[in-house]
Amino acid sequence: MEFADGGSLGNYLKNNFDNLTWEDKYKFAYQLAYAVSYLHEEGIVHHDL
Repeated sequence: MEFADGGSLGNYLKNNFDNLTWEDKYKFAYQLAYAVSYLHEEGIVHHDL
């Protein structure tokens, strides 16, 4: 996520976590899990999460 416009996802969550709804948090988690699953299907292991 280091190439995200405006900073990393980690920094965004750190600064805004309390302001996000549970639905927003769920969407972030789902998208991340889906992305990692896709990478694994392609034989790519991301070890810096």
